[in-house]
Amino acid sequence: MDVFCEQLVTKRSDIKTVLLRIGIILAAIILIIVCGFLTLILREFSFLGLMGIAGVGYGAWYLLTSLNIEFEYSLTNGEIDIDKIVAQRKRKRLITVVCKQVESMGKYKAAAHEHTNYKTRIFACEDARDEENTWFVVYNSVNFGKTLVVFNPPEKMRTAMKPFIPKTISYDLQRNGLM
Repeated sequence: MDVFCEQLVTKRSDIKTVLLRIGIILAAIILIIVCGFLTLILREFSFLGLMGIAGVGYGAWYLLTSLNIEFEYSLTNGEIDIDKIVAQRKRKRLITVVCKQVESMGKYKAAAHEHTNYKTRIFACEDARDEENTWFVVYNSVNFGKTLVVFNPPEKMRTAMKPFIPKTISYDLQRNGLM
């Protein structure tokens, strides 16, 4: 029997994203004012000034909406595919985790992984600081090396993963009351 489970998670805005949004808006306002003045001063080039204003407006909209990020987790027969979706217009596969090759799994605590040497760290979660709903998987990937994947799988997905992960990890998760 095939196992399929998927989840869509929206990344929360952090302070860096909010400051970036403010910077884009301020830069757009300044560029629109400059284009407006150039249109008034150089009347022969008023069409170019109006095109510049439209271009700045479109560019600001494109950049602002590009900060809307979602992650999609798909579990299919023991493989977790994690995709990054930008502004609902562009999708990129971040990683495919084969559950049978998972080295460790559990609730994510930033302090526990701070000094561990991972070749790649993938944060595909709402907020990495939310340690209540955030889980991690350590996986040795052919393409990325030893990889830490931090994500927010729902209970249904964790239960569907259970038959595919190594029994020692499954036992440790059950013993700690996590699965």
